[in-house]
Amino acid sequence: MIVGIADPLRFILDLLAFFSIYLMLSISLNLEYGYTGIPNFGKVLFFAGGAFIVGATTTRLLLFFMGLSSKNYCNFNVLYASEVTNQLASNPILSITIFAAMLLAGAAVGGLLGYVASYPAIRLRETYLGITLLASGELLRIVARNYDPLICGTLGVSVPDVFAWIPVSIKEAVQVAIM
Repeated sequence: MIVGIADPLRFILDLLAFFSIYLMLSISLNLEYGYTGIPNFGKVLFFAGGAFIVGATTTRLLLFFMGLSSKNYCNFNVLYASEVTNQLASNPILSITIFAAMLLAGAAVGGLLGYVASYPAIRLRETYLGITLLASGELLRIVARNYDPLICGTLGVSVPDVFAWIPVSIKEAVQVAIM
């Protein structure tokens, strides 16, 4: 047993999840800078844009489809996400559908933000392009943190567990395998 870790398997699976996220980021950076020579310091804009749209819409969209009210969402989003998770636990088809739809929505928003950010910066030299993209990412972070209707500002937002229908014993392994 590893000293200080109560459940080594859970630790390894959590580590693999973070490793998968950073692997995607590093592969994309290698493609951009390693093969094409284009430095990109503004990846946070596209990653965060996709994440914000998924966090902002998943629970609200499912509440709408289930006919439930999302009144005062920022104060009760944990309760709403728990209710939606309970519904998803008994409906694997809906869970997989919402997972795929939100994955596509996040990718589409990231791509759209990439297009919008590159359009005014297309004629900038690489140094200024890097600074522009970095500033754009920070601007998105500041807006998301201070604009409550998006992801509830500094409180954050809870998202439902779309893998609630998978048995607990293999759930984390399946999540890491999907990544």
